[in-house]
Amino acid sequence: MAPTSKLVTPESEWVTEDLFTYWQPYLPPGLSAASPVEGACFNGGARIAEDRTSELLEVSARDVVSVEGFNFVPSPHLSCVYHHVGGSGFAGVEDYQVFLPATFVKSSEIQCPIPTIKYADDGTHLSRTMWLTVTNDGITYRYSHTKFTYVGDCLPTKFTTVTFGIIGGLGLLLLGACLFGGRGGGGGPSKSRDVRFEQLEDEEEQNSSQGRSWTDSLKAGAASASAAVAAASAAAAQKAREAKEVSDKRSAEKATKAAADKAADKARQTQITAERVARAEKQKANQQKLAADAASAAAATATSAYRAQTAPSSIPSAGAPAAPAAAPARPLASAPKAMVNPSSVDSEARLKQPGTLTVLVKEAKNLKGRDAEGLSNPYVAIKVKNHKTWKSQVHKRTLNPKFDEKFVAKGLLGDFVNNLMLLKVLDRNNSNIVDGTKGDSLGDLSFKLDGLRTRNRVPYEDVDLDMVETGAISVILTWEADADSSLSI
Repeated sequence: MAPTSKLVTPESEWVTEDLFTYWQPYLPPGLSAASPVEGACFNGGARIAEDRTSELLEVSARDVVSVEGFNFVPSPHLSCVYHHVGGSGFAGVEDYQVFLPATFVKSSEIQCPIPTIKYADDGTHLSRTMWLTVTNDGITYRYSHTKFTYVGDCLPTKFTTVTFGIIGGLGLLLLGACLFGGRGGGGGPSKSRDVRFEQLEDEEEQNSSQGRSWTDSLKAGAASASAAVAAASAAAAQKAREAKEVSDKRSAEKATKAAADKAADKARQTQITAERVARAEKQKANQQKLAADAASAAAATATSAYRAQTAPSSIPSAGAPAAPAAAPARPLASAPKAMVNPSSVDSEARLKQPGTLTVLVKEAKNLKGRDAEGLSNPYVAIKVKNHKTWKSQVHKRTLNPKFDEKFVAKGLLGDFVNNLMLLKVLDRNNSNIVDGTKGDSLGDLSFKLDGLRTRNRVPYEDVDLDMVETGAISVILTWEADADSSLSI
């Protein structure tokens, strides 16, 4: 039978990395790399359901581990398994194992949430190491693994190895004092027993003195060991108090920061609401102005056409009889209602015009921050049917980018106005894929170009982006017919 490693086709032979193919249903996933491999304790802010127990566990709100490998499957039980065994004994770090749902990117890449950890492995290093592996079915996961280490801000365990070693050493010291104290307290070699009657009283006195010396040595050793144990216990209690003070201080700081963030979010939401109301009023005024301009243009076109139909010929042909005097022209208000509006004929001809569509992407405002500092790296992607996706330049670390870039496409006006134009604003972070483009979505728009049916220039100022809580964009659509086209508005 061939080795297991040859059951999977190499990635270089795949048709496309975006097309997932489940090569071996019975082969567990394999890990080749992970990033990052270190994180901080107390890094939380979000909650997610454990895959097996459905218990809500705290995880990092802004950090994930990107895992690369092979044979990842977008199954309901695709999970990242964090496993830790042992600790410092007694009341130390307990056994720990969680199954957290993973985010499928492609068959060779997933993203794992990072669980929140508070206590270190041991009080000496103040760090904690977890085994990280992946399972497709929630059962098989010991095929390959990597390590993830928590460093920084970790609390020492309640009963560390150092404390256990101190108490054990003091116990050995007490045992030695008990065993060897009496032997050294005899005051030299024992005297030989004198059986003479006159020496019996002296022998009894010596034995009594010898017993008192051994008892005194034992009491002194026990007192010394007790004092050492008391000192060690006091040191351990002091260390526990210091750890509790650090924890209480951190909790107070987190509560203060949470309150400040909540107040800032409320103020920001109030500002965003006011800005949206102002933008809505501005858009309404623009639409009214556009409607009024279109009505004026249509009325002017109709007036010109009617006057051309009713005006008499100024130069009669030679030899022709004189025409009767023309009746005075009737006002426009009394024109026949059945007359065809020339603007409708012009609009149909306009849709058949070849020319150039230009979309000027001016700027975006109040975009959502995606990184730890509340900033993003935004860029714009535009897709029109039968044309390649256009992408703007990436603007680093900003929420209000000034793009001033143009998307240009050639074709018939009717093809453009009868199809959707898709516009997306994305954050370039190289860690996620949205509709074939890398980055997290900062909002999008999907609309028809109907405004170009009767006008060559249609501005859209501060249009709110969809699918996000905040963000707006300004674009200008222009249409320029080819030079040999006879119709232009």
